[in-house]
Amino acid sequence: MPTYEDVMLKVVLTRTAEKFLGAQLNSKNGLTQSSTLYLYAFKNGMTIDDLAFVDFFQPHYNKPWNFIHVAGLNH
Repeated sequence: MPTYEDVMLKVVLTRTAEKFLGAQLNSKNGLTQSSTLYLYAFKNGMTIDDLAFVDFFQPHYNKPWNFIHVAGLNH
């Protein structure tokens, strides 16, 4: 995309970073899809490493790496 919006993201993990506990997201555009993804991650006991490999498209936020991938890869 030629333009994109910044996202502020806070991910909450267990001390060992094995389990995902929650997230806070903030941006100018809606983040419903991302919020839903984090809800499913929590509900299904996913780890932050699991989120690094989720594949989806969000045109208003996409760069070569989506912000959710970056959070998963840089924990």
